[in-house]
Amino acid sequence: MKQKVDYLIVGQGIAGSILAYRLYKQNRTFVVVDSGLKNSSTYVAAGVMNPLVLKRFTLTWRAQEFIDYNRRFYREMEGFLNIKFFYELPLFKLIESEDEKSFWQHRIKKASLNDFMEEELIKAPSSIHPSANYYLGKVKQTAWLDTKVFLESFRSFLKNNNHLLEEKIDYSSIKKITINRLSLNISFFVKVRLQ
Repeated sequence: MKQKVDYLIVGQGIAGSILAYRLYKQNRTFVVVDSGLKNSSTYVAAGVMNPLVLKRFTLTWRAQEFIDYNRRFYREMEGFLNIKFFYELPLFKLIESEDEKSFWQHRIKKASLNDFMEEELIKAPSSIHPSANYYLGKVKQTAWLDTKVFLESFRSFLKNNNHLLEEKIDYSSIKKITINRLSLNISFFVKVRLQ
């Protein structure tokens, strides 16, 4: 049976899943084409959400905005899918030298990173390295997304609602066409509705 859709999403990684969810919430028609590879980059990703670049203790671009968005979005998704996969957990940076210890304390004061770094360092447990004098710096507003649970539960939703086409795309079969100076890449099995 042929089906006309407004959107074709190639890949059901994090980006494809978020786009599909947003389209669903806007009552748009779409299909996700995904072969279900278990070694795709999103599937094997660690899922760590961290506002700091840990080498130089600098804030990532638009950190607070993305933290707030992720927190709201993944909680909404957990409610929608009725499953837990988003965990707000602290992240600890291993501080291995006195220089790094001083730099941590310097950066938190100089760069106004109090919302993202705990000022006080914690003595690392001996289980990390029994003979070393290491510390742990606590990074705040971090989280972990269990990507496997997220992707599998959203995939079930897509399947159950006929939004998933489990196919492998042959990229060599994609042809480029131009309509009124608009360039499109169209595969042989995709029918595009132009409005």
